Amino acid sequence: MDPSLSTAYSVALMLLQYFLPLAVLIFTYSRIAVVVWSKKNLGEAPARIDRIARSKRKTVTGREPST
Repeated sequence: MDPSLSTAYSVALMLLQYFLPLAVLIFTYSRIAVVVWSKKNLGEAPARIDRIARSKRKTVTGREPST
């Protein structure tokens, strides 16, 4: 086998099996990071949390004592 052909084959395999998947992974994870880091509120919004807390307090304090 010709040495230059063998080198070209090895380079092509390295590109296809290592660098191409690596580039795809870097691209996809960077897109995910941009989406996550660009969000202002992660999780529930503070107003919703306050509303849920008030609702729970009403149900707890609205009960009559049992005798």
